[in-house]
Formats: sequence, C-alpha cells, structure tokens
Amino acid sequence: MKTPAERILAINRSLRCFAMGWCSLLPPLGIFIFPFALVTFQRARIDTSGEWNPASRYLNWGMILAAIGGCISAVVTALIVWRVCLTL
Repeated sequence: MKTPAERILAINRSLRCFAMGWCSLLPPLGIFIFPFALVTFQRARIDTSGEWNPASRYLNWGMILAAIGGCISAVVTALIVWRVCLTL
C-alpha cells in the first residue's frame, strides 16, 4: 500500500506527462520534450505498479501525444535538414 504522498506524486507525474505530450506537438520542441515525457511516463508507471491511478488516462494520452509529437518533429526536422542539404 502506497502512502498518500506517493499517490499524489504518481498523479502529478501523470499530469506532467500529459502536459509534456501536448507541448511535444510543437514541431521544433517535440524532439527535445519526447525523452522527458518518456522518462516521466516510466516513473509514473513504476510508482503505480499494481495499484489504481486515477490519472491513468492522462498518463496514457500524454505518452500517445508525446509519441505523435516526437514523430512529427523528427519528420519536420529531417525535411528541413534535407532541404538545406539540397540547396548547398
């Protein structure tokens, strides 16, 4: 059984992951925010292993948004680098 402080920390990490997921949808920032969202996601999963997390929807959606944002940012960055290399 987790203490209330540990449960609050897990909920805060879940909400932080959700916020990072939204921020990662910004193309230049997504590449840099995605790893932090991934680490936060893993820590929240470890904190709530086997226990109920009332913010699990936020945690899951945060990781989905971060993955989408990271992929979009990687593609946009690759296209920019490719375009710059073609003009040289």
